[in-house]
Amino acid sequence: MVTAMAIPVFVTSPKEFGAEIRRRRKAGKLTQAELASATGASRRLISALENGERGVSIEMALAAAVELGLDVRLEPRT
Repeated sequence: MVTAMAIPVFVTSPKEFGAEIRRRRKAGKLTQAELASATGASRRLISALENGERGVSIEMALAAAVELGLDVRLEPRT
């Protein structure tokens, strides 16, 4: 698991979520294949997640976030 940075990031779209997953994966010096292996997904699914493509389950997205040391919080908009 990668240690998460302390700066919170707010995302409002699948593309933004995927870009943050990619940024954190690269910061942790992990390949897509390594993240896929750690989460039980395929490398193609990790690629789809990072590109904000349709068809990626919330379960997969959360598994990737957790593996990268991220918490996902839902908060009311202000």
